Amino acid sequence: MEFQLLYRQLSRQTDAAFAGTAHSKVYWIGVIGPHWKYGERLDDGQDMRALVDWHDTTHDQASFDNLQTLSHLVAAL
Repeated sequence: MEFQLLYRQLSRQTDAAFAGTAHSKVYWIGVIGPHWKYGERLDDGQDMRALVDWHDTTHDQASFDNLQTLSHLVAAL
C-alpha cells in the first residue's frame, strides 16, 4: 500500500516538475524507510520508469554505485 501511495505522489511531483521548465526529463528518488529506488520520467505522458530495483539499505556498495550513476545522469541533463 505504501508503495502505491509513493508512486502516486511521485507522479504528481514529476508532473509539476515539467511545468515551466525546458527539460523533457526528470529523475526521481522514492524512499520508504531504508528502502529506496530511482528512475526517470519523460515529458511524453508516459508513466515513470524505474532505473534500479529497490535497495534495502542506503549504506552498502550497491547503493553507493547506483547513486553515483544517478549523479552522472543528472549532471548530463
